[in-house]
Amino acid sequence: MNTAGSLKGRKCIVTGAAGFIGSHLCARLRDAGAEVVAVDLTRNTQGSLYPLLNGDAGPFITADLGEVSSIERVCDMNPHYVFHLAGRPYAPWTSRYPAEAFQSNVASTANMIEVSRRTQAHFLLASSACFFGAATSSPLHEHSPLSAPEHYYTHTKRQAEATVHNYHEFYGTSSTICRFVNVYGPGDRHFGRIVPWTCRELIVRKVDSFQFTRSAGESTFEFLHVLDAVEGLLRAAESATQGVRTFHFGPGEHSRIAVRELVRLLSRLYDGCDRPIHDPTGPYERPVSKF
Repeated sequence: MNTAGSLKGRKCIVTGAAGFIGSHLCARLRDAGAEVVAVDLTRNTQGSLYPLLNGDAGPFITADLGEVSSIERVCDMNPHYVFHLAGRPYAPWTSRYPAEAFQSNVASTANMIEVSRRTQAHFLLASSACFFGAATSSPLHEHSPLSAPEHYYTHTKRQAEATVHNYHEFYGTSSTICRFVNVYGPGDRHFGRIVPWTCRELIVRKVDSFQFTRSAGESTFEFLHVLDAVEGLLRAAESATQGVRTFHFGPGEHSRIAVRELVRLLSRLYDGCDRPIHDPTGPYERPVSKF
């Protein structure tokens, strides 16, 4: 891939650097010649993909970005770009702990765009197709209509994006919002997501059948490989302009697949077996057809 040429020699802050997408983004930015400053809640990256892709390269800042005290520490790095990936991505968790979710997903965004304001760095927010709520049409685009949220996570994404727009309207900051559909690929340890959950069931637990707990697997989704998501972030940075631009990254309606069918597909790809799938025994989420 030949993108990100204009990022060579530029200082790039990556928050949530030790996470799934962040680990890949840091490595890709370094390959492009950028000067990367990794920021994460903890320096303990054991078991994550970060050290495998990045080793001990470059500075690594440990900070709780939901705290105002993090602003000065990141400002001191004098970045040209701030890629804000940090936050709590597990939707059911945000519904159980809304105050903590606000701190992680909204307050951290406000603090990092404040860094952008003070340093005049371009701000890139990794948002989500969950912004649209329980959407019923596909493919989605930047201006698709909003639907009622399934989880508080949607509210945090909307509030984070609103913060970006508010800062531009009042302070004139320049930002790019990148909304992604379900991202999958190497290094995803978020076992609340269907792809890593299925892989763990097959490889680690060696199951003969699958037991669903959250749904009956009738909901349909789009899935985006992590390297395509990273490429989207890089191209968004290269095309950065004044104001606020929003991009929606998703393969479209032809890539949509029901959760149940995806699990069957992964099972067959693993060893050729078509394992039975058992529905939840208690109440579960209603099916949706979205992104």
